[in-house]
Amino acid sequence: MTKIVVPMLVYFTLLTTTTFAQSTSESKARLSSKAVAAWECTMYAEKSEQTSEQERLFKVGYEAMQKFVSAARKKEIAEHDWRAHVPMIVGFVMAGPSYEFIVGRLFESIAQYAFKKSPKKTHPVFPFLWINTSLTNG
Repeated sequence: MTKIVVPMLVYFTLLTTTTFAQSTSESKARLSSKAVAAWECTMYAEKSEQTSEQERLFKVGYEAMQKFVSAARKKEIAEHDWRAHVPMIVGFVMAGPSYEFIVGRLFESIAQYAFKKSPKKTHPVFPFLWINTSLTNG
């Protein structure tokens, strides 16, 4: 009986450890997507003059990106998780002398991208294309 139990315990321990490591790698890779989404929404909150939401979203993105960059620099993210879950814009900007420098470059790149793809407040044909939510909530 003990001859079967010991190998099963070793197998189960290895299986759960591997699964945990994989899920940790995946969750760390997904932090980059969370940060990108939060920072894109930060720009939209700024354009709609929602200051408190802008600050909250910036902090969410900042904390997620700090954790992601730290994990990436420590090589804690598996290649397959990186390819599956890290946005391309993040991969292009992952160079710099420090974590904070990289996080700053990433925010700047994501903010520029979000700003360019967002609707403008003045449109030549439809001047009310951009709707401030404070006008619709009252």
